Order: sequence, then C-alpha cells, then structure tokens
Amino acid sequence: MRSFSKRFIILLTLMMSSLFAWLFIGVLDVERMEDEGYYEFFMKKHPTTRVVFSDPYASDAVGEESENKKRQDANGDWTLGTLEMDEYLEYCKYRFGIEKTNSISSRDLCKKQSAVQ
Repeated sequence: MRSFSKRFIILLTLMMSSLFAWLFIGVLDVERMEDEGYYEFFMKKHPTTRVVFSDPYASDAVGEESENKKRQDANGDWTLGTLEMDEYLEYCKYRFGIEKTNSISSRDLCKKQSAVQ
C-alpha cells in the first residue's frame, strides 16, 4: 500500500512538471541558411498550449534561394503579411509580454527587445 502512494506521488509530480513545462516553455524555430534546425528555448510570459514560435526577423532565409521574397519598407524593415505579422506579434506577447496595441509600434518594441536578448 505504501509503495502505491509513493508511486502515485511521483507520477503526479512528473505530470505536473510536464504540464508546467508545456505551458511555460517556448521554442523559437530560427531558419538559418548554414544551420538547419536551430532552436532557442525561452520562458513564456503567459501560459499557452502553443510551444513552437517563429521570428521572421531572426531568420536569414532571405536570398535568391528563398521562396518568400520579402520586401522592405521606407525604414528598411521587412514588411510582413497579415498572417506573418499576427504570428510575430503572438510570439512577442508570449516571449516578451508585449500586448498588441498598434501592430507597427508593437513590432518595433519587440524588435528592440529581441536585440537586447
């Protein structure tokens, strides 16, 4: 009987640790030409079931081989499509705690935070 309760407590502890890791640890998938499969782990500011995020500004997948030809705006920043911008701002929310108020100002703030890290 006693070994059953120890096993139950150990199993419960492992399950709670796994749940905490799933909700609060994120993975940044960075596309680099020379390294395939470069990942960076980070602690999320808010819990979410999403684990893998992407940062298009951290990727160097912009070149002649890239199927996504990115354009630059007047400031020299890459312009993102609506879906890419939404995913980037979601990444910023969970990585840096930046809430989306204005997409351009949120993007600029997130890029500054990324440069610091």
